Amino acid sequence: MINSIYIALSGMLGHERGLNVIGNNVTNMNTLGFRGSTVNFADVFLGAAPNGLGAGMAEQRGIGGGVDASRSSVDFQPGTPQTTANDLDTFLDGDGFFIVQDEAGAIRYTRAGAFDLVDDDLVLKGQKTKLMSLGANGQLLPINLKDLRINAGKATGNITLDGNFKTNDTDFTIDSQDVFDKKGNKHTLKLTFKFFKAQSNDNLSPFDVWRMNASEDGKDVGSTDLKFNGVIQQGPSTLHLALAGADAIDVNIDYPLVNILNVGNDSNVKVSNQDGYALGQITVKAFDEKGVLKLTYSNGQNVDGPKLALAQVIDQTALVQVGDALFEYRGKDPVTVREAGEDLKVKGHTLEGSNVDLTTEFSQLILMQRGYQASSQVMSTANDMLQELLDLRGRR
Repeated sequence: MINSIYIALSGMLGHERGLNVIGNNVTNMNTLGFRGSTVNFADVFLGAAPNGLGAGMAEQRGIGGGVDASRSSVDFQPGTPQTTANDLDTFLDGDGFFIVQDEAGAIRYTRAGAFDLVDDDLVLKGQKTKLMSLGANGQLLPINLKDLRINAGKATGNITLDGNFKTNDTDFTIDSQDVFDKKGNKHTLKLTFKFFKAQSNDNLSPFDVWRMNASEDGKDVGSTDLKFNGVIQQGPSTLHLALAGADAIDVNIDYPLVNILNVGNDSNVKVSNQDGYALGQITVKAFDEKGVLKLTYSNGQNVDGPKLALAQVIDQTALVQVGDALFEYRGKDPVTVREAGEDLKVKGHTLEGSNVDLTTEFSQLILMQRGYQASSQVMSTANDMLQELLDLRGRR
């Protein structure tokens, strides 16, 4: 009877542990990247059938020792995708994990893809755990945007003109045209075009010239000639600009689509393209499906940042939960570090929820309750029998 009390106690403790696991699963049903667990119940027997007996005649002499509920297993089925509006919210479509580095420098693995930029480091939101990238030589590196925070400006080097010059329209103006100096500062110019006849250098073939004059705040800063042999341009031309408060720049003026017309509307030449831009700050940062961090700047430029390092774990039973939806790997087989691919894609504006199924958890909850009640009833009965035995001995 003493043994039966201990056996029933092991059942109560085992079902209590099962209740704790279910409670933890249900509590974390809204925790991003959380993986639910299940208690593994195993019977415990002391002793074995005697040797030499046939399988059909073996006398079972093992003594039941109760239940072992000390082990649990993690369910690695994927959680439900959740669409978000945050650029850095990232979901893994496939069998793999994000690789992160905790504050102590240890490598951890997670499916929780809510990231944030803190002090130029890409980290798990609300933590200091750094997201890792795959370096050029395959090494793991924290994703840091210090050198990518600013996109340097570019001086205007080319201007392309488009439209029509009318021969009898001898004076035409573009009132406002932005160009950029070597530091990325913007300068607004007024461009004036004046027509006059000229001769070629050999004094044989005449060509038309439209002189292009650039001024900034009413001060001339440069001029060049646009030459046409009939309607065919003889350019491009170089415009030397002595910009206010900045180093001078040379700008290539190209005008392959400008036409010379004798009839029609007035001149309507315009700048169709200029290739300079100002300094830019990051406005958008998000991973593409290949795991490359795409950066968009306020100056309209786009730059590819670091590439995500992803992990593929063959022996997932060796992954141990350490909190914050993080896993530590304690297996013998090495973890495969890889890039995203067809079988493991990265999806932006999406997070992975927990994989907890409430229907399953509530069903297990009823089973744990019944198991606990049954074990407590066994203990109560054994206690009553033991008490009756003691009472009999006391009456002797």
